[in-house]
Amino acid sequence: SSENVFIGTTTNPNAYVSAIIAAFWAYSGYDATCDIAEEIKYPLKRNILGAAVTSMLNVTAIYILANLSYFLLLSPTEILSSEAVAVTFGAKFSLAFGLVIKAFVCLSILGSMNISMVNSSRAIFAAARRGHLPAPLSLISIQR
Repeated sequence: SSENVFIGTTTNPNAYVSAIIAAFWAYSGYDATCDIAEEIKYPLKRNILGAAVTSMLNVTAIYILANLSYFLLLSPTEILSSEAVAVTFGAKFSLAFGLVIKAFVCLSILGSMNISMVNSSRAIFAAARRGHLPAPLSLISIQR
């Protein structure tokens, strides 16, 4: 029920800071945008700007709707005792939906690992090209 959602919550500032840090991790991919912008043709005309606006609105809407659905279907005790609220929600909703949520979590982790690898290698390449690291690290291939 939506009337008892905030019973048992806290006003401790440390809890707010922890929640903000967790929310930053939810939007973690956007920090790589500037590092890989050099790889994109016409980045400011339409690609990065359009992708940033569209994806930020979509992620925000999905995040808010997901949290709202958690609070409407699960009790505060279930939320507090759950190790993964989305999985608990999916299992309570239906077994198949719980498996779908687990699959999406795995895909999200793979996407995060992918952008971390691309971003890290791109930073090394750019630093070597500017002379901050040894020049061989700036080689894309033996010919260039």
